[in-house]
Amino acid sequence: MTAARSLRHHAERFGRSADKDGRRTRLDEAQEQLRALSEQLRLVGSRRVQVAARRVVHHAYAVRVEGEEGRDPRGEEYPDQKPIGRLNDALQEFHCAVRAQLRAPDPEDVAHDDDLEALASGLKSLPMAKRSSLA
Repeated sequence: MTAARSLRHHAERFGRSADKDGRRTRLDEAQEQLRALSEQLRLVGSRRVQVAARRVVHHAYAVRVEGEEGRDPRGEEYPDQKPIGRLNDALQEFHCAVRAQLRAPDPEDVAHDDDLEALASGLKSLPMAKRSSLA
């Protein structure tokens, strides 16, 4: 769900953003898109996909609030895990659910976001000239 990734990206950068109003607008847009896509999945997704998509929306909201306000709105419900960890877990289940519905080989074999940094540790850094100016 690219909207969830976009929301996460903007939430993580909100605190150090010089243009908080612009960043908040992009957060609003990403959250709106995420909700709309979740509703579309209700039409074509299996029950597992629908529930997984709803969990992504649920935990993405907490990531947004944490980024904007520095608090976890669901901290009492999930005292042992930060919003980003919950979102990563929800995305993991979403990816597996979609892969299962599509009958992809080894549908549960998806690298977890928490593992991506370790998996990428063997990759070479891009030289500055080849990096995005938007990152």
